[in-house]
Amino acid sequence: MTIDDLVSALQAPLDVVLHGLYALARADPDVAFMTRLVPGCTASEVADAETRIGYTLPPLHRSVLALSNGGSLPYVNSLEYLAAAVAREAAWHVLGPLPGDTLDEDQPTYRPDRPLVLGMPLDGLLAGVGVDVARFPAPDLRPGAFIVMGLGYFDLHGFYCYNREDPGPVYGVGQPQYGAYVVARDFDTFIRDQVLFTICEAPAFLARMRATLRASGERFRRSRGGHHSEQFG
Repeated sequence: MTIDDLVSALQAPLDVVLHGLYALARADPDVAFMTRLVPGCTASEVADAETRIGYTLPPLHRSVLALSNGGSLPYVNSLEYLAAAVAREAAWHVLGPLPGDTLDEDQPTYRPDRPLVLGMPLDGLLAGVGVDVARFPAPDLRPGAFIVMGLGYFDLHGFYCYNREDPGPVYGVGQPQYGAYVVARDFDTFIRDQVLFTICEAPAFLARMRATLRASGERFRRSRGGHHSEQFG
């Protein structure tokens, strides 16, 4: 099940569904522990980040940063984490172990991660995971053209990036044999394509999401002084 499938099941806008996923994850201690969630950015912080990197982020990307300054997408198992707009945390917390498991500090998953921050040089990040930029076939890779915005699984996509020379699409840059190539036509599609945990298909999870969306919508309507109602799914 992808986020796009969840959007269809709930019959709610993509940004509303993302807000619900973050709200649900923050309310569940077990899920929050397995998710890198940090305070969100203000509009001015995102604007400062855009000035710093010289790139205007898509509206949905700004919305996601307002929910969490980088880190995990809740309930998503196809993306390691998104880059932060503001360098706040020295390290993102350890993910795991699951309840009942033994903490194995030799496993990278169970060690704190240094956060990605928008604007980090791609060549330096690749070198940090043992990839030699010189091995990429020209002209597939021009490191200075890419703005790293997330980390995927390195056996395929590696770092996810925007490309200054081709604004709009999301690129994957990983192992040299794959080069640099478009993985999604835009950020919205990139998010819609992310794969969710199998629990998200369960009727109980969908019911919790609907309740979360209704509660969030009601709080929003009260804050705006509105009285109309909305239905989700």
